[in-house]
Amino acid sequence: MVANGQACTQWLSAEPPNVVNARIAAERIVRDAKDAGEVVRRIRALFKKKALTKVDLDINDVVDEVLRLIRTEVGRKRITVETDLQKRLPLVQGDRVQLQQVIFNLLLNGIEAMEDVNDRPRKLRICSKLQGEDAIVVEVRDHGVGVADGEKAFEAFYTTKDKGMGMGLAVCRSIVEAHGGRLGITPSEFPGTTFFFTLPLSSSQST
Repeated sequence: MVANGQACTQWLSAEPPNVVNARIAAERIVRDAKDAGEVVRRIRALFKKKALTKVDLDINDVVDEVLRLIRTEVGRKRITVETDLQKRLPLVQGDRVQLQQVIFNLLLNGIEAMEDVNDRPRKLRICSKLQGEDAIVVEVRDHGVGVADGEKAFEAFYTTKDKGMGMGLAVCRSIVEAHGGRLGITPSEFPGTTFFFTLPLSSSQST
């Protein structure tokens, strides 16, 4: 929203003003503000224990939507994103906005964990696959500094970042658990951290 606001100002300050591009930037601000408001509304509903707005979802579509959102950020920070999304996964039932928020936060954590990495490639890898007969799992792996205490990372207000609030992973865990799944960290011998979350299959597809 800030970037689009700055772009709108620049287009209007041009000689002559570029009204067409300024209008496009303003429309993007409105769109992004509505999206942000919806995220806040859904998270408030989560903590008020209100019923989730669940629909049948292809989790790979949700992943692709989030990857489009962070495309500019990963490019600016010279991060390579690799995907390994199992094709034709069964559907899950979930709140699209909240699951987008989980994936976005996990990817953002990975981006921030690699800010000071200069001795190896900065890579983010996200994969999805069937887990057993009744769930899917999504994994996000970074090549960052790692997490010293995996379980503590999910505690509210715990953070190792100078500007962090320590709420991102706590909110993610609440969202995943409200969907009947589990969020955790997979032990790794390699640099970095692998977060994963599971989601049960839609009741119409589980076996």
